Amino acid sequence: YKDAKDGWNEIIHSFLEFSAHYFSEVSNIPTVYTLHDGLPNQESLDYWRLERFPRDNYIAISNSQAKKLQGFITIAGVVYHGLNISHYEPNIKNGDYLLFIGRYMPEKGVEDALRAGIETQSLTVLAGSKEYREIAYYKEKITPLLASECIKEVGFLAGRKKVALLGGAKAFLFPIHWEEPFGMVMIEAMACGTPVIAYNRGSVSELVKDGVTGFIVEPNLTNSSNLSNWIIKKTGIEGLVEAVRRIGEIDRRACRMHVEENFTVERMVDGYIEVYRKILHR
Repeated sequence: YKDAKDGWNEIIHSFLEFSAHYFSEVSNIPTVYTLHDGLPNQESLDYWRLERFPRDNYIAISNSQAKKLQGFITIAGVVYHGLNISHYEPNIKNGDYLLFIGRYMPEKGVEDALRAGIETQSLTVLAGSKEYREIAYYKEKITPLLASECIKEVGFLAGRKKVALLGGAKAFLFPIHWEEPFGMVMIEAMACGTPVIAYNRGSVSELVKDGVTGFIVEPNLTNSSNLSNWIIKKTGIEGLVEAVRRIGEIDRRACRMHVEENFTVERMVDGYIEVYRKILHR
């Protein structure tokens, strides 16, 4: 790492969270780790590593994640993920369908997404890996919903096909049931000009600008005081339905601009360099 004032400096940046812990104990080279998940299960090896190395330097990928980890380990900074924006072509025309991309697991909220599509009689495209079709949740909860004429399953897509799928949607549904630390696919959707409709969990309120790049919906009435912060006052699937019906209020150009201003590779690199300087100048 080259600093304009101090010249070259050595620092180890690990994205595998555990790979450099032991090396850092026998080296004078400062080490920093980017954390991609929440606090691990207390019975796991990853949890033991965090307990074993609580004073190492960790980078969180959202303020939501940092808040949950603060006090347990040392958070050196928060740096959002960034996209190579040139890989995502924006589509400023209104899309033709709702879209869900993700693992077919309860915490991803795929069932809520499909029910919102059926309720609004909107073509809803489901894109996920075929391997999840064999699990009990898919067979018991998802398969019955696929009988609806509104639902179309296309399987896992990547590269240009994924970008085209994102850009062709009128809204991307992200009704997660867990505190997801970031949610990369949300910024991918907005980079393509597609607004996001998401439950207020994890980093959603940091990534989505309510009423500007999509709508934020409370998953239930547990935190009803938050309703005053959002345009959509209904909760759960009813909230998703209302958001779908109002999605035409969102300017797709604003979605793209939001990513260009906040979630590019360049912004991410600048964030990492700021953390490097903070650590090296202690």
